[in-house]
Amino acid sequence: HLLRKLIGAYISGFGLVEVRFKPEAGPFVRRVAREFCRMVIGPEVIEESRSAVVIQDLSDPAELSSEKCLRRMYMTVRAMLEDSLHALKAGDEALAKDVVQRDQDVDRLYWMVAKQYHLAHTAPPGSVDRATMAGIHNHRLIAKLLERIGDHAERIADAYPIIAEKGLDPKLARELEAADTAAIAIVDKAFTALMASDIETANEAIDARGPHQKTIDALSHLVSAKKGQELLALASVVDSLSRAASYATDIAEIAINQAVLA
Repeated sequence: HLLRKLIGAYISGFGLVEVRFKPEAGPFVRRVAREFCRMVIGPEVIEESRSAVVIQDLSDPAELSSEKCLRRMYMTVRAMLEDSLHALKAGDEALAKDVVQRDQDVDRLYWMVAKQYHLAHTAPPGSVDRATMAGIHNHRLIAKLLERIGDHAERIADAYPIIAEKGLDPKLARELEAADTAAIAIVDKAFTALMASDIETANEAIDARGPHQKTIDALSHLVSAKKGQELLALASVVDSLSRAASYATDIAEIAINQAVLA
């Protein structure tokens, strides 16, 4: 609960947070404070006593804008999607664990964008122009969609122990790779369209969702022949590939809306 409150304070834009506690709760509070500082960008513990911890946000939004955060999120989740399936195919446990760890980096960037969104909306009237406000609003929506794609890449990697135990038959491995490659292509087109205000490329991303779903449907049929934990693990992977592509098309739709206003 304390961790959630600290994240809420961070997103709300508080630059200085003091946590007061009874001395016997000190070890717990300090551990949570350190965990919080590792999870987000900027905050550091600057003062400690027997009954209080002071955390200051040292980040500069000008140094890491919401657009820079989105670019880093895109590159990270793209690599996570690629690596998560490669880990399953190659039986690479270290790579699967690395994908899971990278999801924390995506979360950190998402919280930074959420904080910047809140700061823009609580700024004094007239200090932020309408175009900037609209841009940060879209960035907040896109950051959430990229964060969801990262979650599904992590979910694919989480299936590693069960799939590694059973192994992937060659046909299923090929179909999964095709679905993964197609999902990444949709993500690429959607984000490229967003950055370039390119409606044609955005439409290509959205149109690619139909063929991708046919691949997903065929995979679901293949997977349905499996049993037990293997069935559940493979079904989770297939569902995550489908959802990643779906979130990417949502980004493409935002790209079109943004391009029309440009």
